[in-house]
Amino acid sequence: MVVGTGNSAHDVAQDLYMKGAEEVSILQRGPTCVVSLQPSAEMIYKIYSNGDPLEDVDLIAASTPYPVLVDAYRSISQKAAQIDADMLQALNDKGLKTYFGEDGTGFQMMFMRGKGGYYIDVGCADLIADGKVDIVQHSEMDHVEANGMRMKDGSLIPLDLLVLATGFKNMQENIRLIFGDMVAERVGPVWGFDEHHQMRGMWRRTGQDGFWITGGSLLDSRIFSRYLAIEVKAALLGMLPARSELPLAEKVEAI
Repeated sequence: MVVGTGNSAHDVAQDLYMKGAEEVSILQRGPTCVVSLQPSAEMIYKIYSNGDPLEDVDLIAASTPYPVLVDAYRSISQKAAQIDADMLQALNDKGLKTYFGEDGTGFQMMFMRGKGGYYIDVGCADLIADGKVDIVQHSEMDHVEANGMRMKDGSLIPLDLLVLATGFKNMQENIRLIFGDMVAERVGPVWGFDEHHQMRGMWRRTGQDGFWITGGSLLDSRIFSRYLAIEVKAALLGMLPARSELPLAEKVEAI
């Protein structure tokens, strides 16, 4: 049994089945955003397939205002729901609960907000629909014991292996492990948007002098790494403006 229903959990379950496990199940703890790789997930990046200059497309992608971004992803998610309707119904029929995020903006917005809970299908959806991978709901379980998982109705699901694919902590916690509490608290939470719709801690000055963070997909890194490099060089040359002179200075000081 694999605990979790994100990308990692589905991939592990699929791999277990493909490698010959006799019975494979997934324990779902909350609804999951499921989209097909083609064409639904690819719609997010369709702008890069129109033959326009890469630099121009990067600029469009990086400069889209947050409210417009939300509306765009919600619209794409609505279209994906129509395209993937048969797949989603088949998953629902097998007991998997699906949705498109708390505000209907889909998997990409969940990623940008630093959350999990989505699956881009690369084959496990068919295994679930065909009954080759079972779905068990967390609300129906009681406890785990030596021989398997005991359900609330008294039945036992026998298990040889229990895999926890239960997500990840904020990057701030990795910083805490490596650099300690003081630096971690100065840096603050990483990823997701602050109240000004700015990405938290990424590609800009953090609350810890000399500490910079880059990450994300190749798309994100290609766009923002150059700006991060300019900031780092400016800091090394003593040319970086004081925090009080930066836009949204009050927020920067509070990090």
